Amino acid sequence: MAQAATLIALDTDVSHHRDSYAKKRDLICSLLAPSFEFVRPTGGFYVFPKIPPHFASAADFCDAAAGQRVLVIPGNVFSGQDTHFRISYATTDVKLRRGCEVLCHLASR
Repeated sequence: MAQAATLIALDTDVSHHRDSYAKKRDLICSLLAPSFEFVRPTGGFYVFPKIPPHFASAADFCDAAAGQRVLVIPGNVFSGQDTHFRISYATTDVKLRRGCEVLCHLASR
């Protein structure tokens, strides 16, 4: 059964999903670029920006974001350094815009 499903999945057109995520990536990158350093992703649905220099750690930055009802993950969950945070763009454009507004505000304090 799994093999039959795999054959069907291989023939399924997912280009509309890829295009949708590319637009979300472009949106979030354009919104974050003035306030954060990051490498523009070429796959997946995450951006991994560097925290603003006035925060002691990614955990501190993520706590401040959570206080504004924006959830991002400290980078030290994924690496040995605590200098970046991870943000997913697998959500609505409205939530992305609001989240980026909060994050950029935190970066400018």
